[in-house]
Amino acid sequence: MRAGKEKMVKLWLGKIIAALKGYTLENYPFDFTGDNFQRDKSGKTDAAWKLLNGIRTRGLSPRRLLRLILLSPTILLILVRLNINAFVTAYLTRNFYYTLPETKRRSFLMKNIWGGNPGRNWNRALETVYANRNEFRSPREKLISLIRSLDPGLYDGVIELGTGNGWLLNRLSKKMARKRPLTGLDLNEHTILRDRAKYKKNKSLRFLCSDLPTYAKRASLKRKLLISCFVLEFFSHRELIKLCKLLRTNAQNYLAIIERIDSPHKVRQETKPIGGFSYSHDYERIFKKYGIQKMYTHEDTAQNPGSNMNLTALFKTA
Repeated sequence: MRAGKEKMVKLWLGKIIAALKGYTLENYPFDFTGDNFQRDKSGKTDAAWKLLNGIRTRGLSPRRLLRLILLSPTILLILVRLNINAFVTAYLTRNFYYTLPETKRRSFLMKNIWGGNPGRNWNRALETVYANRNEFRSPREKLISLIRSLDPGLYDGVIELGTGNGWLLNRLSKKMARKRPLTGLDLNEHTILRDRAKYKKNKSLRFLCSDLPTYAKRASLKRKLLISCFVLEFFSHRELIKLCKLLRTNAQNYLAIIERIDSPHKVRQETKPIGGFSYSHDYERIFKKYGIQKMYTHEDTAQNPGSNMNLTALFKTA
């Protein structure tokens, strides 16, 4: 119940703030680091939510709330503590991003988000997080354990989609039973250049600024293990189908993933928007439909902020 109220309040306030500032999907400076790295643990955030929910449930209109916000420094401070960026992001993604045509959504993500400053800032902010925050490190360690359980003789190379700061690929390279070339793909050129400099001593790693379809035009995906760590959630339903067809064309290969999903599993749609440009996919059902076999799946309560469940899974194409 509380989660539903918080979502309603976020969207409500996001609309007001966006209108005040003249923000649109195209001109808003998205910043994803606030929600994940500046969460308040003192209890003040809980008190703020209670106050704002109380205002809403008493029937105060948006116009009156706006007037109250402008006249009250206390309310303004509460909004700052609750992270204004989260409000505006929630509003803009729900009301505008998910309504864009398929091609425009993909183009927007590649150019404005992951290929732009928001993607670069996110990847830089994560550099010290894995060492200090179990909620980020733990699911990635589970994915590494799953990969290590796969017979290394079944594949001769590893490709990570959306490698980001390269942490996962570098850590995996140190834990593999057999040395294999590991390739990290990412849409952000600044991030790739940073990874190359940071991991230049690790000769088994290479980093390329590319998406998978472009990479597959010049390199084979056969006998490759592909990795996605919270990346496929940004694929639309149609893009996920395209990935399935690409993997089938290049069979035999393997795909190890950990992704956010909605719950409960049995009543999920094949694909459902869950906010922040993300989708919850029923990966097992979609992959099976396009000839990709399940080897292992496990759902558990997600530790990442804002998530419902994490799906850790391994698939193969024969």
